[in-house]
Amino acid sequence: MKKQTLLVGILMLLNGCALVTPQFMQDQSNNQYFEKKTHADPGAYYIGEWTGATGPGLAAIKILGDGNIKMCASNEHFGSSNGKIFKEDGKTKMIFESGAQYEIMSSQSDHLVVTVYDQEYKYYSGNVPDRCKPIFSEFR
Repeated sequence: MKKQTLLVGILMLLNGCALVTPQFMQDQSNNQYFEKKTHADPGAYYIGEWTGATGPGLAAIKILGDGNIKMCASNEHFGSSNGKIFKEDGKTKMIFESGAQYEIMSSQSDHLVVTVYDQEYKYYSGNVPDRCKPIFSEFR
């Protein structure tokens, strides 16, 4: 759990210091990971493997139809974290074991738009970094 919290924290810092917001700190201290009910939707538009820039490296996210998520960083802070999809106030969100929460804003066939503490990021379909491929192949 400590390693996963560190990974999500590092990913957030690599995305920009602005992401270490009071809401991020509150989400970590009031971690709702185990309280949030996993939302399964095998036909959802966001199912798949997505890759985006995180500062000096890449982060990849694999979202399964059962609502479970694996995030992997491919930079010098290589590691992975578990998460899940949940619904809140009609919004589709991701929560990770650290308590960090992302909101899925939209998806096209080639990209996924995610808001991470008021910062918008695009994750592109496929192109999973080599360091993450073994982790994703075991995550089914």
